[in-house]
Amino acid sequence: MIKNYFKIAVRQLLRNKFYSVINILGLAIGLTSCLFIFFYVRDDLSYDRFHKNKDRIYRISEVFKTGNGTMETGPTPQKLGPDLKKQFPEIEKVTRVDFDLQQLVVKSGEKKFTEESVTSVEPDFFTVFSFPLIHGDAAALNDPYTVVISDEMAAKYFPGQNAMGKVLEFIFPFNYQSFQAKVTGVMKAVPPNSHFHKHFLLSAATADILAPERKEQLGWTSHFTYLLLSPQADPAKLEKAINDYI
Repeated sequence: MIKNYFKIAVRQLLRNKFYSVINILGLAIGLTSCLFIFFYVRDDLSYDRFHKNKDRIYRISEVFKTGNGTMETGPTPQKLGPDLKKQFPEIEKVTRVDFDLQQLVVKSGEKKFTEESVTSVEPDFFTVFSFPLIHGDAAALNDPYTVVISDEMAAKYFPGQNAMGKVLEFIFPFNYQSFQAKVTGVMKAVPPNSHFHKHFLLSAATADILAPERKEQLGWTSHFTYLLLSPQADPAKLEKAINDYI
């Protein structure tokens, strides 16, 4: 029976070749489009889902009133995170990622490259986020002038060597001032489905020495501020409470 159906279908296709080609082509394009949309949406929804605490991590954003309405931005004042943690017990941890550090020249011996993936983070960064360390631990960034680098950068600057304990020089391209930082951790490559892609994580204590004036200025939006809420926290209520507090 099925064989007969197959024969009839083939005869119909051959008898109406023009319409058959249009139908088959349309079906192929439709299926291909659906697959592309499926993979795109699946990739979009997979972002940052690998973090252990993914359902409890939130980022603070600022909303500015302008002449044309409002504008929402990610960077916030450096002082904001610690103030909120003191005020709201449902905030378990706060970690900040530097926004001001953009492009630096990185040097090791004769190797010298301009890098755009430099930032500074606080020690709790590795507690809040699940970025695995190949070498070092969550306390790798407790001290000033320390840096955690990706395994890709370890191979780039210290090929065939253990990068731990090695020293990198960082140079500001606009004024040529420089400082050195010791490698205290090597981080596994960040997955592509992450909103965070940095290869050099300086300790926040280093950035505080380089730009101490930022710490108390509420008008200087210098950091991305992330909150790890307690399991019992209500994010909607906390959001309202934070806005009232501000």
